[in-house]
Amino acid sequence: MKSLYDGLTGIGVREQRIHYESFGPATVLKPETRPQEVAEPGHADVPPVRVRFAKSGATAEWSRDKGTLLELAESVGLAPKFGCRSGICGTCTTRISNGAVDYLEEPVALRGPGEVLLCCSIPRADAAQNAAAGAGEVVLDL
Repeated sequence: MKSLYDGLTGIGVREQRIHYESFGPATVLKPETRPQEVAEPGHADVPPVRVRFAKSGATAEWSRDKGTLLELAESVGLAPKFGCRSGICGTCTTRISNGAVDYLEEPVALRGPGEVLLCCSIPRADAAQNAAAGAGEVVLDL
């Protein structure tokens, strides 16, 4: 879909005349509107971050090989609701009371203040730096 969109805009078709739908993780993002909070490749060097699941009392140490926060929650026996695992449906929306996250890919699903989508998020690099210094953790309402 992206190549078709790029081709149409490349031959002068106005964006207002191009209509599309997405039913999965492949969405068209115009280059000038690409979100800035998408995680950069440098996250490979992020130190481990402690993640606390407040309702269950479970804790886990997140590192890049643990995947998303949804995968981390599942690895400690939690079963958060989810639907798409790609940030489209919003089913995995969870409150965050401490720390911050970055998104591996900018989600389509809307989220409110203090909410994150577990399926496509990881702890933010600065939260990881604080955790490495013993000053922080990510706390999720699970």
